Amino acid sequence: MTSWPEGPESRGIHLSLLVDVSGSIEGSRFILLVKSLNAYLDELKKSLDDYTITIVFYDTDPRSIKLRYQLRDGAVPLSMIKPLKNGEFCGGELTPTRDALLQITKETVAFSKKQNPSRCLIVVFTDGDDNESKSNPAEVERVVNKLRSGTFGFICMIIGDSAWFNADKLGLPEDSYIFCTDKGIETAVGAVASTTKNYVRTGSTAISDKDKRSVAAAN
Repeated sequence: MTSWPEGPESRGIHLSLLVDVSGSIEGSRFILLVKSLNAYLDELKKSLDDYTITIVFYDTDPRSIKLRYQLRDGAVPLSMIKPLKNGEFCGGELTPTRDALLQITKETVAFSKKQNPSRCLIVVFTDGDDNESKSNPAEVERVVNKLRSGTFGFICMIIGDSAWFNADKLGLPEDSYIFCTDKGIETAVGAVASTTKNYVRTGSTAISDKDKRSVAAAN
């Protein structure tokens, strides 16, 4: 369980990033994703303030074949986030995305009860093929639908030629997804950035038609 920092009541936004580091996303795909995520963080730093961010890497522990949940930054101000680097985590195993999503959601809920941000946004970056979760899509759907009626939003960016198929395994609402090929990673992360900023302004995680067209063209 993450040890969340104590502090005064928050009025800002809390952002939780969940980043897949499994074997299928290794190599040039992940190098490009890290580069794009750093651009995403830089963009948010320019335009947003008064909010906190958590970053978690996930795959499975090779010994227990259970979720390996690696906290990189726990609910710190965005201005304190240092650039992501390749190799600063353990990775290369299986992909328990649903289990990781339920874990970070549980911890973000606990944080929101303690710190009372005005809204929380959970963003998942994965290549989507969940092949080791103990939970099922219905469990994720139940939790997410309950929270989306309140002050929580969800975005999931899935990389790969079979992204549409893999989305069915996760249990998130259809309007939560941004799909891209390897060629479209940078553009897709840009779409996540604009959607994040829109969520801060309006509370909506709807992907704009402009961003959908841009990602489609980049793919």
